[in-house]
Formats: sequence, structure tokens, C-alpha cells
Amino acid sequence: MTSNGFLITQVAEHNLYSELIQDDYIRDNNLSSRPVKLDLRGERMDVDIETLILFPDSFTFSMFPDGLGLHPFGGATNTLFEKIHPIDLDPACFHYLHTFFEQTRQETLDTHHLSQVSMETDPLVASLLTGSKQLVIVLREELDYFILPNSSTSSQHTLARHQLKTLAGQHLVQENKVFDALIRNIEKEHNQAEHHLVAMLCEAGFGTDDPWAYRALDPKRTCITSLSLCRLSHTLDPTDRMDIIQRFMLFWKKPARKCWWDVEQLELDGTAIRLWKRRTFWLELATV
Repeated sequence: MTSNGFLITQVAEHNLYSELIQDDYIRDNNLSSRPVKLDLRGERMDVDIETLILFPDSFTFSMFPDGLGLHPFGGATNTLFEKIHPIDLDPACFHYLHTFFEQTRQETLDTHHLSQVSMETDPLVASLLTGSKQLVIVLREELDYFILPNSSTSSQHTLARHQLKTLAGQHLVQENKVFDALIRNIEKEHNQAEHHLVAMLCEAGFGTDDPWAYRALDPKRTCITSLSLCRLSHTLDPTDRMDIIQRFMLFWKKPARKCWWDVEQLELDGTAIRLWKRRTFWLELATV
């Protein structure tokens, strides 16, 4: 947290020019329906480039650290479509992303668009107001955890450390409400800025008691990844919709994050432990 209480922005100002070049390159070269071949932890899957580029930037950057090369000087187009790309991502997480963005894209194509907005309105905001684009709100949590058996516990009755880690992970996966841990921390710190942010997210379409749409334990480390996506609610009246879109634009191409620690005393199969948790909570936007 910064001293003034706002979430820390992590990504530099977005280069709209490079995005327009990418879109033109895909259209001019008829690439939109070409499949990209993925190997998701041993599971093969193909995804068309038109859907892939809709994914949140944090996912496309982690999947393709060197970029997709979708511009006239990229020089990697053939490699992108011909090779199989090994991706360290849970197939269940990818399926959730793929299904959500494919359905949202189809819904956007089928939606009747409103006709007029002010000529002074920002082009992106205007497209969101008319319905020609949909605003997708991305919430993600990375939860790293560490166990410390109580010093008074006899080693003769302590489970093997890896078993304790597995049990602790299973316990944390069950604590699957999107906002519970964040709200507890906000109340502890009396942070009004973040309280208003949670209220804004709920106004946009999330619910305070919503479970994570995807939540799973990483098979290689003591980390739990969670993800939920939400389209901006269509039930808002035009004035409220304009207001909330403008507020969310503060995070456009500038994802925000909050990191904090907490600890709890826990008993797992008769073994008392202290469970330390480091949470990183992300807010990101995408458009379809």
C-alpha cells in the first residue's frame, strides 16, 4: 500500500498505437481464425488468435513472455501458428478464460447497440456505453502459504511436512469467497479507499458473498491461484453506467494490486500449526 491508501499500480501507460497495429495486422492477413497450439501442463488445446488476444494482459504476457509478434515487424507469425507452445497454466483455468471470453465476444456481436453518445466522449468509453464493446473486470489472487508446527508439538506425532502442506492447501482452497480476506484486511486497516473500491466492484456486478469461479492449488508449490471474471452489469441506468465506467478507466491497462500477510492457528489431523499467508490481490480490466 502507498501512504495515501490507494492500490499500487503495476503497469506503465498502455500504447494504444501498438494495439491498433496488431488489430490491423490480424485483419489484413486473415489471421483471426487461425489456431494457436498450446500444451497446458500436458493437455493439448487449440485456440484461435481472435479469442486469445482478448485475454487479460497478465495472462497473455505470462503465456507468451516475448509477445505474439502480431505486427509487420514481429517476424514470429509462422512460429506462433506452427509450433506447439508449452504453457505452465492449469487447463481448468484456461478453459474458464476461454469459455468466458468466447461467450462474451458472441454476446457483444449479438447485442443491439445504442446509437448516440457525445462526440466529446473518449472513444473507448463511448464504445462501452453504446454496447459495441464489453468491459470485463478481472479479479485474481495469488495466495502463498507457509506452515510452522508449534514448538510444543512432539515430533513423534507430527505429520510429514509435505503432508501438512497438502492439508493446509486443501483447507485454504475451501475458503473460497472472493472478498472475505480483503474485507477483513480493510476493516483491520480502516482503509476507506479500498472499502469504496469493493463497493464499486459490487456495483459493477460482483456480489460480496461470491465464490471464486476458479480456485486451485498449484501442483509444484505452496500457492493457491484464484480467478473471477465479471462483465459490467447491464442493469445500471445510463448515468450510473457512465460514472462507473469512468471510475474503472483509472485501472485501464494499469492493473492494481494489494499485498498483505496474515496468520492463523490451525489444527490439521491432530497437529497444531501456525499458517502464514501472503496474499496478492489483483484488479485488471479487459474489453471485448
